[in-house]
Amino acid sequence: MSSSAVEVTDPAVLEEILSSSPSCRIGFAAGTTPYIVNLCYGYEWRTGFRQKGVDDEAWVLNLYFITATKGRTIDFLRKNNLVCFELDIVHGHDGSGAIACEWGMKYQSIVGLGILEDVEDEEERRKALELFFGHYGEKPRQACDDEAEPKRFLRLEVTEYTARQRL
Repeated sequence: MSSSAVEVTDPAVLEEILSSSPSCRIGFAAGTTPYIVNLCYGYEWRTGFRQKGVDDEAWVLNLYFITATKGRTIDFLRKNNLVCFELDIVHGHDGSGAIACEWGMKYQSIVGLGILEDVEDEEERRKALELFFGHYGEKPRQACDDEAEPKRFLRLEVTEYTARQRL
């Protein structure tokens, strides 16, 4: 109920959210039908240049996912690869207020938009595996090329985002 969240622009805090969030929610839309899926992820976050009318130095953020080759997620992706996403860390709640509007969650989040695409290049697929398992503190595994359970590698190129926190 409390809306005392503040925008986050500090790269160190953004890195904390990216590295600590356990999963990423992706929102799809196909016509008038919405769909949300919660996925494990890896990420690449670096400085680079992005066109915004003028070349500005900006942080480039790519999120990587490994999914099944069939299913609702892929059906929605085929219809519209422009998606929204959300990452968060919940730190509990502040229930100290005597009235409802003083109560609120303690959290950090990143919410944004981007373009979700298949990763076809073998070198980028290897990098995606390293980033994916690295995010969870694991050693990279061999690629999932088993025909019995093939996997699809996806990259979300983040085009815009906002980060907020209430601690």
